[in-house]
Amino acid sequence: MASTYVNDLRLEEIGSGEQSTTWGTTTNTNLELIAEAFGYATEAITEDADTFSTTIADGATDPGRALYLKYTGTLDSVCTVSLLPNTVCKLWIIENATTGGYNISMKQGSGSEVVVPNGHVKVIYTDGNSSSAAVTDAFIDLNLNNLIIKNPATSSSPATLLLQTGDTDVAVNDVLGKLQFQAPDEGTGTDAILVAAEVAAVSEGDFSSSSNATKLSFRTGASEAATTAATEKMAISSVGNVTIKNTATGDDTPVTLLLRTGETDIAASDVLGKIQFQAPDEGTGGDAQMIAAEVAAVSEGDFSSTSNATKLSFKTGASEAATEKMSISSVGNVTIKNTATGDDTPVTLLLQTGETAITANDVLGKIQFQAPDEAGGTDAILVSAEVAAVAEGTFEADNNATKLSFKTGASEAATEKMSLSSGGDLSVSNDVKLASDAAVLGFGADNDVTLTHVADTGLLLNSTRQLQFNDASQNITAPNATTLDINATDEVEINATNIDLNGSVDLNTVSAVQTYKAGQSFFQGRTAANVYYETDSRGFYTYYNADNYTRMLAFNTAGGDPVWQSRSGGGTIRSEIESNGDFQSATNSYGSTSDARLKEHITDSGSQWNDVKAMRVRKYSFIADKTSGPTQIGVIAQELEASGMNGLVKTKPYMNPPADGDGPDEPVLDSDGNATNYKTVKYSVLHMKAIKALQEAMERIEALEAKVASLGG
Repeated sequence: MASTYVNDLRLEEIGSGEQSTTWGTTTNTNLELIAEAFGYATEAITEDADTFSTTIADGATDPGRALYLKYTGTLDSVCTVSLLPNTVCKLWIIENATTGGYNISMKQGSGSEVVVPNGHVKVIYTDGNSSSAAVTDAFIDLNLNNLIIKNPATSSSPATLLLQTGDTDVAVNDVLGKLQFQAPDEGTGTDAILVAAEVAAVSEGDFSSSSNATKLSFRTGASEAATTAATEKMAISSVGNVTIKNTATGDDTPVTLLLRTGETDIAASDVLGKIQFQAPDEGTGGDAQMIAAEVAAVSEGDFSSTSNATKLSFKTGASEAATEKMSISSVGNVTIKNTATGDDTPVTLLLQTGETAITANDVLGKIQFQAPDEAGGTDAILVSAEVAAVAEGTFEADNNATKLSFKTGASEAATEKMSLSSGGDLSVSNDVKLASDAAVLGFGADNDVTLTHVADTGLLLNSTRQLQFNDASQNITAPNATTLDINATDEVEINATNIDLNGSVDLNTVSAVQTYKAGQSFFQGRTAANVYYETDSRGFYTYYNADNYTRMLAFNTAGGDPVWQSRSGGGTIRSEIESNGDFQSATNSYGSTSDARLKEHITDSGSQWNDVKAMRVRKYSFIADKTSGPTQIGVIAQELEASGMNGLVKTKPYMNPPADGDGPDEPVLDSDGNATNYKTVKYSVLHMKAIKALQEAMERIEALEAKVASLGG
């Protein structure tokens, strides 16, 4: 019997009794061809062919017999490759390595075909059903425990998993492919064995020659099969929009997007996660393709078991990679920065209302301040302060009058304490304090009047501006740097227990008597020709005329300059008290009240002989005068006291004006805190004691004279 080749590898099957001496050679050939069937081979398709046949040769080597068959050649269209003979039932791994970018379609008979895209590999098998034979994709419904896909190429050749649909008319919501996740053998059954998760590619519309818009749908189940649109939790649209939805309908079920870093040692300024925004395909290039915006979580310090302090950084770009413009710190502080360096580039925070019909007292926007977690509760957790923009009336095409309302609370929800109207009027319900030591209040459109705080001194009105009362004629003003005027139409009334004037006083009119100030003196009176009398001295002058006046002067000297003086008759000095204590009188006449009608208990004085005799008349000088020797003659108070004449001595305390300039004088204290004093002597009494002693001496002299006379006689 002749040999046949009807097996699937087209091996030679020796007929019974044949090849008695060559059967070994045939068997060896068959073994080689079996090995070839487990191997790799290439076959070139005729250039630009639309159809091509791979026919396994009978009993001879042939590339079509190989398990892995790589097709090469150049195509200009899809090529249909027939695997022959059509009775072969076999597994193939087919690689489309042709050039030209076209698919090859594997067929065997009139049955189904499998398309192998250009550059792709598919595992197929033929059923060998003669003229109706079909080719099938071997990996349809492939069930694998683990699948590892690796492209061994070392550069620019990623591993690719391609899911293809055979649908020839894709419509909206058709699924092109999907990855499902399931635990079909879970022992609890029911919901547990349903598809638990799915990633699906879903068409967004009818496919056409100009559209294949598709979204990726991420579906998960809770107690349901995750295979329907209702279970979609996240989607990425064909234009890149990401939609995330929490399908739970209960309270407190927000959508959560968690970004995690794998870093194990977080230090200050490390980025834990970020969301960036970019237009990488912008045609203008350059800055246009940089990261335009970013939201990043940035560590504020080293992470530890007690700290994960992190800020949210909001970045945007102008002509730059996005930089930080706003941040929210770990304790809630918000920082906003305008990074533009040019003029008029302030940071702007815009609060807008969506209301379409604004009426009086509607709030356009507000900023509130609260401590909602304060443990004291009740009033402590109320809104404690607020700044609000409040409409002052109905908004119109020509009106948007709005006031700013500043509210604070004490033991209440914050209420308005200050407001700034649309016209610029400021209303304050309580005290206004300017804390700066140089605070200035300005008035007028051009700030022409200002009131400045002078630290520890008072308030300064600028230039020659004035304080007015009732009308312009009633005012206080400084016409120049050295003069202060108080002006009133009729009268200026000053009511006080004491009036203390330091410096000169200029009175324009006192009844009918005119006054004038020259130097630092005060003058009262003038001539009929309005001639004022001047001097370089400093003091108080009262004139009757140019030659008759009284003056009180002030000198810082221990010499004989006058501190009080009266002149008359051509300026002749009539009386004078000098700064060293001397008194000068033109008449050398001193007097004291001595009218008997004003006195009582009148008796003769006792003897003053011993007192006068006990007095020691001394020469001395005052320590304050710092002289080189004695300049004065008189008595010493302590010596008078030692002689028993205490009544002639008066002890007086040293006194100084009070430190604050107000109230009675205060005693001068020594280092131990005791009040200090000095002693004075009543010299006028000494004079009377001396007269009495002189009378006694005269009596004795007269008695002696009489006795001498009697002896002589």
